[in-house]
Amino acid sequence: MLDASAVVELLQGHPMMMTMLADALAGWINMLLPASAIAEAQAAVRLPASTWDHILRLHGTVVLDLTGRNALEVGIFASPRLEHHPVQPLLTGPLMAGHVLQEAVETKAVIFTRIPELYGGHDVAVRAI
Repeated sequence: MLDASAVVELLQGHPMMMTMLADALAGWINMLLPASAIAEAQAAVRLPASTWDHILRLHGTVVLDLTGRNALEVGIFASPRLEHHPVQPLLTGPLMAGHVLQEAVETKAVIFTRIPELYGGHDVAVRAI
């Protein structure tokens, strides 16, 4: 299971991660990549989508999607980390905002929010509530 920092190290050729990749390619292990770790890694490294397409098709690479039920469990784990976070106020997570933006663009939906400034600078319709 790779977190975002391990995904970045994989992308940068860290020796331990290259050994793990070789093991995955040989079919000895699976490299488990949670979708949120991929998103956070991409926010840090900004690779072209074509590079990710190649990486995510590699044998032994398994993307763990964030389903509705998993999202609830993730929220339970994340809550204490965000409750008193010195920088990240609740309900303003950059990955959440990015996900909402991506889905709004893809579906041409209006974003309803109490915090419209999260979506400023993007070509999406936003409605403050």
